[in-house]
Amino acid sequence: MEKHPPGSVPPGLAREQLETARRAREASVRRAANPAGLILALSFFCGALTLAPAHQELGGVVTIVAVVWFVAELLLMSARNHWQALRSMPRPKWSLLEVTLICAALLLGGLVGPHLLASPGNSTFVSWGLGGAVAVAVAVLLFSANASYRLRSS
Repeated sequence: MEKHPPGSVPPGLAREQLETARRAREASVRRAANPAGLILALSFFCGALTLAPAHQELGGVVTIVAVVWFVAELLLMSARNHWQALRSMPRPKWSLLEVTLICAALLLGGLVGPHLLASPGNSTFVSWGLGGAVAVAVAVLLFSANASYRLRSS
């Protein structure tokens, strides 16, 4: 049996504590990162906003579906947080690249898509194409920011 100086931690216990701390950090990073469902719901909403001006009836229905999906994802996020306020979740420390990607997604989905690309004069094919393109572009930007954060945090 090994003799350890008083106050020292045995190697097996130290490894176990280190592994527990690693798992807790990974769980914190996972909780701080945006869930994929939330990113998809937000990108679908941005695409719906681009579609809505060209097709009032169908665009309105698609927008309602997008809002319901987004609210459902927020409820799932709250449930994962044990129904505590979302502001009690871990806050990620975004880098400049990640903030730039998020701002580009918000600009594209909230300004360029619905206000510059969408028009009532667009044909059905063009409207759906622009809506899909905006949704995909927003999703790619947000998933890139999320991946960058996870990579940098691990």
